[in-house]
Amino acid sequence: MNRIAPLLTLSAACAGCVADRPTNVGPVLVVWLTVDRDDVVIDRASIPATPCVVVLRCAEKPVRDANGDGVVHVHVSGVVVSFEGTLKGDDPAAAPDTFRGTGVVVKDARNVTVQNLQATGFKVGLRATNADGLIVNRASFDNLWRMHLKSTPQKEHNDDWLWPHENDKQEWVTNYGAAVCIERSLGIKVSDVRVRNGQNGIILDRVEQAMVYDNDCSFLSGWGIAMWRSSKNLVSRNALDFCVRGYSHGVYNRGQDSAGLLLFEQCSRNTVVENSMTHCGDGVFGFAGKEALGERPSGIEHRRAGCNDNVFVRNDLSFAPAHGLEMTFSFGNVIEGNTFEGNAICGIWGGYSQGTLIRGNTFTGNGQKGYGEGGGINIEHGTLNTISGNTFKGNSVCVKLWDDDDGNLLKTAWAVANHNGSRENEIIGNTGAQPKGAPFWVRKTRETRLSGNTIKAEGKEVDADQESTFAPEPPQPCCVEPSPKVAPVGANKPVGARDRWRGREWIRMGEWGPVEP
Repeated sequence: MNRIAPLLTLSAACAGCVADRPTNVGPVLVVWLTVDRDDVVIDRASIPATPCVVVLRCAEKPVRDANGDGVVHVHVSGVVVSFEGTLKGDDPAAAPDTFRGTGVVVKDARNVTVQNLQATGFKVGLRATNADGLIVNRASFDNLWRMHLKSTPQKEHNDDWLWPHENDKQEWVTNYGAAVCIERSLGIKVSDVRVRNGQNGIILDRVEQAMVYDNDCSFLSGWGIAMWRSSKNLVSRNALDFCVRGYSHGVYNRGQDSAGLLLFEQCSRNTVVENSMTHCGDGVFGFAGKEALGERPSGIEHRRAGCNDNVFVRNDLSFAPAHGLEMTFSFGNVIEGNTFEGNAICGIWGGYSQGTLIRGNTFTGNGQKGYGEGGGINIEHGTLNTISGNTFKGNSVCVKLWDDDDGNLLKTAWAVANHNGSRENEIIGNTGAQPKGAPFWVRKTRETRLSGNTIKAEGKEVDADQESTFAPEPPQPCCVEPSPKVAPVGANKPVGARDRWRGREWIRMGEWGPVEP
């Protein structure tokens, strides 16, 4: 039975319901509702006053989102929505690729808090649009929609490749689902969210000034956190491990565009600090976007268009079937103090990147035999990048820089506005050991500066062709101004928490996604 409690002063016990709000909010209305049918609406008609705490008691039986617009609808600002029990959609015993609908929808409402939500059997657990100031915390999502993978341990199937390149029409959430999808919102917080047995964890679509921390979106077949046209956000202390597909140990390693953290189409000035993103297709997969490249008519300014000025600090980006961190066609990114170990293709892939600072990272055992672009750091067509103070141990090569003929790509609006070839990169003050061959491999690259590197290797320091040139070493060792200290947010410490599973051999795929060892 639904009922409304009289106004009361917020007690210490109830204060936990609104832990991210001030506790001195004065009288609070408490409303109990039972979710035993589709289209439970929380709006001005059902909530006489705010501030208000709405407690939703979920029925034992599944409640299908019959019309595809959500089971629970929140359309009022300033409300706290707290759940008791599990919100169930389709029959949990059904095939996961048959799940439909959305559990909770928040739309056109500000400063809403959703907490203690447990949801299963949906394509989307929680979807929020135009929800500035939204807080999502203490939520759990299990057994959500996900693709039935066609790849087997013996052979990869091309149908399993993801397509993150289009999302202006909400293709990600429509095609692939998510535990949490937040669109066109400012100043949100998402914390203490756990996602298992699904495809995607948290999608941010045109979101700015968000704080996403202390979440565990792991063992998923798509993306742990995915960002589209989203800037000035903080991603801190999240576990985004084993977000992977397209892998069979010792047989094939593709990744198929899965990633712990995905940043597509001009995501800039984000801070990514102290996250664990291991055993993912890519730990981080960043791409400027088709609009940025000029592959789609838009009228934007292509000069310096990209995923720019992001900071990646003290993350673990190891054991990827593809790259630890891929950031292409972008400018001014800082990659500092991270761990790159055992990535099959390379630690960092920075094609067409410019002005990147790669400093103080550790690269160990990256670059599987048979990959021409393997090793620690690979940058093609890159300009004014600085590789400084890193430690290299046992990689197939430490750094590779090159230029080549990329055909029509060099005719794009982005290339016309920005491309300068491979030139004026600095490799300075790096240490370690190279077990075989030269530490640095350079082709068709101009004015590379090498200074103060002490990498033990057999033979010469640089393997270069005749078309490559080098800048004179300065009289004094090169130095780079220190970057600002980046402080994490959150109480969790996911880096190192799953060290018992270090190594790509722990990636074990089933027909619905990765299996927890």
